[in-house]
Parts: sequence; C-alpha cells; structure tokens
Amino acid sequence: MSKFKGKVGIAAVIGVIAIVAVMYLLIVLPLDKQLTAGAKQDVTRAAEAVPTRVRYHAYDLVAVAKHAANHSSFAQAIGAEAKRQEVYNAIQAYDGKLKTQRRKSDFFGVVDEQGKIIARDLNIQDMHGEKLPYEAVTHALAGRATGDVWVMKNRLLRAAVAPIEVGGVIKGAVVVGYDITDAEAKTEAKQFGAQVVYFSGGAVRASSFPKAGAEVKAVNANILGASGEGPKAVKAGKSSAAFQVEIDGKVYLAVAGPLPAPVTVQGANAKGAPQKKMSAATKGGGFVVLASLTDRTAQVRTTRWALVGFMAIFMLFVLLVMWVVAKHFVDAQDKLELGVSEVISGNMDYTFDALEEFEGLANALNVMLARLLGRPEPGEEEDDQSWRPDVLTIGELSSPSAEEGPLASEPEESYLAELYEQYIAARKGAQLSVEGLTLPVFSQKVKANEAMLRAKHECSIVRFKVSSAGGQVTLIPLRLG
Repeated sequence: MSKFKGKVGIAAVIGVIAIVAVMYLLIVLPLDKQLTAGAKQDVTRAAEAVPTRVRYHAYDLVAVAKHAANHSSFAQAIGAEAKRQEVYNAIQAYDGKLKTQRRKSDFFGVVDEQGKIIARDLNIQDMHGEKLPYEAVTHALAGRATGDVWVMKNRLLRAAVAPIEVGGVIKGAVVVGYDITDAEAKTEAKQFGAQVVYFSGGAVRASSFPKAGAEVKAVNANILGASGEGPKAVKAGKSSAAFQVEIDGKVYLAVAGPLPAPVTVQGANAKGAPQKKMSAATKGGGFVVLASLTDRTAQVRTTRWALVGFMAIFMLFVLLVMWVVAKHFVDAQDKLELGVSEVISGNMDYTFDALEEFEGLANALNVMLARLLGRPEPGEEEDDQSWRPDVLTIGELSSPSAEEGPLASEPEESYLAELYEQYIAARKGAQLSVEGLTLPVFSQKVKANEAMLRAKHECSIVRFKVSSAGGQVTLIPLRLG
C-alpha cells in the first residue's frame, strides 16, 4: 500500500501543477500581454501627441507674437529717439494686457534689425545689446514670423518671433517666450497616459517626474547618454521604436523622439525664399515618453501570487485528503493484508477486526475461515456448537505415542477415510448429529487445519486423532514431522 500512497501523492501533485499551469496560460499570460500592449499603445500615442502639441503651441505663439508686433506702440517706440525706454514701456504695457488674459509671458523682448536686444520685460538693463543666436530671429527679420523651442539660460522655452514693420520696412522684431515647465509636462502626462520628459543637450529640461528625483537622474544616465536612445532619435530625425529601460528599480516602456522643426508664417514683406527645412534651435532637443511596465503589470504579479497561494492551499487540501484516506481506508486495508499474512503464517485463532470501512469484507473473511477450518462462525462462539457436525473442535498440538507414529506414513486418502469413520462413530456414540457431514467436506476442513498448524508450528506433517470425552468429540493434532 505504500506504493499506492506514493502514487496518490504524485498524482495529486501533478494534478495541482497541471491546474495551476492551465490557469497561468489562460489568465496570467493573456493579462500580461494585454497590459504590456496597453502600455505600448500609450507610449506610441504619446510619442505622436507630443510633437503635435509642440507644433500647436508654436502656431499659437506665432499668432501672439504677430499680434504684438502689429501693435502701433511697438512701431512708434522703435522709431523714437529714446527708443530703448519707449520699447521698454511698450513691452510693459503689452505684457500687462497678456497678464490680464492669464497669458503673461516668461520672456518678452524686442530686437533691432541686427537681432540685438533693445529691451526686455524684466528690466531695461537686462540683456541690452545682446544678440539672440537663434535661427528664428533671422527668419523673423527676413519677414517670416517663426515659432520654435529654445534653450535660453538653461531654460527650455517655447518662443515666437514676429517682425515689426514701419512703413513697409522691417525695423526689428518682437520675441515672446513661455517656459516648458515640469507642471506642463505633468499635465501632458495625465492627458497622454504616459510620463513626459523634454530634453536638450543631453540633459532633462522639463519632466513629469518629481524634480531632481532619482527618475530624472536615471533618464539622464540611461536614455540621454551619448549612446542612449534619445540622442539616436534626434540624430535620426524620427521617433525610436518602443524600448524597455530600467529607471529607479522599475521597468519602463519608452519612446524617444526629436522636437519638431520650427514653424513659419510668411509675411507680405518677406525677403528671399523660406528654407524648406529648419533644424530645431535646441540643437539636440527632443522628448521621451514612458509608461511603467512594473506598475501596469502589478495586477499580473498579484495574480501570480494568487496562483501560488491557490496551489499551496490546494496542496494542503490534497495532503489532508490523503491523510484522511490513509487513516480510514488505506490503513484499514493494510490491517486486512496483515491479517491475511497472519492466517497464511498459521495463526488459526486470528480474527479480522470488523473495521467500519471494510466491515463487510472482514466479516466475510472471518466466516470463510470459520467454514474452511470447521470452527464456529463469528457471533456463535459463546454457544455450544457440539451439535453441529460441520464444526470441528480442535485440541492442542501434541506428540504422537508409539502406536500413533505410523500415521505419518499412511496414505492421505486412507488416513482421511479412517479418521472420518472414527469421527462419525464417536459423534454417534456421543449422540451428536452427523447429518450433512460428508467425507469431502470433512476432508477439506481437516486439510485446511493441518495446513494452518504446519505453518504455525513449522513442521512438515500434522495429522489428527479422534478423542471423545464428556459428550464432546475433539480432533487432537499430532506433530509427526
């Protein structure tokens, strides 16, 4: 039965593993693929949305710059004798109007025909005479209002430049700029469903990640390094394929791409043909959008642990069932097997326990032994069975006398026939019934008892003699071998 127990255990383990494997294939893997595909879809969509948003802001800002440049105050100020002060006053007045519209700029200045700052919004002295080294300024002074993204004093700036015309002649340009901030990146991240990072010169300029956090440092190191996907995408002039990157202990799916080229609006007095293609003034500016696979697949990890927990609970349940089966069935069957071994070994007095699980089988075995050996059946031992001719009373094993010694050499057939005649005569003499007791039945019971006694006492020959006393007939076994 130990092999059977082992097989049951192995089968149970295999069954549990198979169930868990099927659940993993049907639930966990499809869920993991679905969540990963969702993250990829989000970063791909965000990678398309960021350049579109940048271009939209550029056109919007060009409109703001053109409206300012067309305002009469700037044309008058740039032609005045004290134009520096007048330009500064015009800037303060117009920027004040923008403030009332909740659109106050982060940079508002006016440049002359050489692209040098006449005045700006902070104070009249700041940046005076400084030439703005941006391609968009050159285009604006040539009559084409231009929107671009700049890095100015370590700040990432959405900027637009529009020409100021006096009597059809371009005398300078208005420059309006707004910082690209972490707050703006965070707003875009909520809209796009992915983290947004703006970079230039190999460094993060604005990010939806916490400012100066470990994530920003990791982006600088793992994406914006010399061989990172950020510089590669800017150099190639197109967005990268989605790639995985580890940031602050989490795995992210990311796409890097370049900022779009500046946008231009041709003016009536534009000089020369516009360039077909202009590079972004950021000189290596771009963006990265990222979605955390670690966070998005947390449900997968939870499901995996749930399966592990299910497997553990199921295994405990299986072990409990195995224990119950072993306790109530396998152990009972083992006892039956031990009982059979006892009988085979010659224990004629062995009685099978009427166990609850195998009560019928135990009773049947006891009845079979009783009938085979000619002894009282279970439940009848307390009654006097001497009246029953099929119930043999067996005495204690003894050694033969001198005249009984030849029994060992007597042929079995004649020995059994003579013993039968003696037994019948003795029962009749004791006035006991002999009805139904035939020689074959008697011989079978005698042989069975002889076999049991030989096994029990480890002797080669056992034969019986008939003894009658006190109205009872007994078969006395003789040890002859």
